[in-house]
Amino acid sequence: MQTLLVVWMAGGCTSGPARVTSPSAPEGQAGATLPQQPHAETPSTQAPVAHQTERLPQGERADQDCRRLRKCVTEGLCSAERGLCVAASDDDCRASTGCVYRGRCVARGGRCVSGSDERCRAQPLCASEGLCVAEGDDCAAASNADCRASAACAESGRCVAWLGRCVVGSDQDCRASAACASRGHCVASRGQCMVASDADCRASAACANRGHCTASGGQCIVASDKDCRPSAACSNWGACVAMAGTCTAASDQDCRASAACAKSGSCVLGRSSGRCEPGSDGDCRQSRACREEGRCTRTDPHSARGRTKRRHHVHPVSHQCIVASDQDCRSSQACAKQGRCRADSSRCVK
Repeated sequence: MQTLLVVWMAGGCTSGPARVTSPSAPEGQAGATLPQQPHAETPSTQAPVAHQTERLPQGERADQDCRRLRKCVTEGLCSAERGLCVAASDDDCRASTGCVYRGRCVARGGRCVSGSDERCRAQPLCASEGLCVAEGDDCAAASNADCRASAACAESGRCVAWLGRCVVGSDQDCRASAACASRGHCVASRGQCMVASDADCRASAACANRGHCTASGGQCIVASDKDCRPSAACSNWGACVAMAGTCTAASDQDCRASAACAKSGSCVLGRSSGRCEPGSDGDCRQSRACREEGRCTRTDPHSARGRTKRRHHVHPVSHQCIVASDQDCRSSQACAKQGRCRADSSRCVK
């Protein structure tokens, strides 16, 4: 019996499969050259398929896997070919952020590239950023002329071509830009238009409209009530007091002096909202909204009608003037001039 066992073991030692799993073979080599090895299936040596962008299964399921990956969105690599995710169509390239921000809108050799000067000039990036010439895979800014013709120059003063991009070249570029007129960004600094003085802030629309009239840290900010009171925010909405970097409504007096009181009945300070709002039906009835549209009744936002109206407002609203009855409509110009004399869903209708 012992003799037979020795012979059987000797035969097993000379068989092919036993030599493959010999401890003397390096594990990495065995896994690379022999994919069927048992240890290639262990969790420690098998990478999760969901995170592999370079190798994927074949067939329709592989295309779906590619389309779920981030590189489909950013680089147009949305199709599977021989286990790889590649850019297979111009449509995938055009749908990618690489097309939007870098002009890589043409599929070539499995990647999205700019293609040609003609294609670059046809892309929105040429008009918006001055990236009108093909350089390598990207569309780039190659001349000051392309930059000056772009929205980047008109809006933010980036009118000079430098290293393939349009950048700010001088104070003159900044002062001619919308950024200077709207936000006081009128001086060139580190390739951008920045705020350098109170004078630039006070000449800007941000000061006139929202009280951002003081230069601080390269921006125009609200620094005091003095910034707020001359602004449209004060005259229109009663936001006449500086608080936490913005102009805010702070008193019934400011609310009653505002255009919002006359227009929509917002004549008192809302304690919970911090904005001007109707204080009573009387505020609503004296408003233009009541005379013209029948919005003559003050509503509570906690009522069913108030909750419906409140969903359409970005800012918190405690009370507002609404159409509450047919009587509200009958006394309005909406009824007299347009025949809208019946209340329905907080509106006057025919």
